[in-house]
Amino acid sequence: MKALLLSLVAVFFISSAAPVSAAPKNMKADPGIYQIVKATENRVWRLNKNSGEISVCTLDGEHLLCTSSSNATDIPKQSYAERQAAKQRSLEAEKMRREEQRKKDLAFLDRVIEAVRSLVRASVESEK
Repeated sequence: MKALLLSLVAVFFISSAAPVSAAPKNMKADPGIYQIVKATENRVWRLNKNSGEISVCTLDGEHLLCTSSSNATDIPKQSYAERQAAKQRSLEAEKMRREEQRKKDLAFLDRVIEAVRSLVRASVESEK
């Protein structure tokens, strides 16, 4: 996530030398607040100079649809190590659950095999 944020910031610093001079007509904001850089034919990057918020805007017909990056700068609730440890605990718990199910299945099969053996014994004894 930090790499994404750093790469977006780098794009803005590199491209700040050649910003798009005019904002689209349907952007209802003070033209001095945003810096807009063309990314592709129908997509632009929009930087809010006051808040530092970065938005990716896509041209959809006559409308400009923007997705902000405000949550990209939030600090994660867990560190990477904590997330990895939780993932490992989850995997281990799943492994234990499968092992317990396997033991139950094997015990059931043992009972079925013993029942079949006793039927065979009874059948053999009745034939004698």
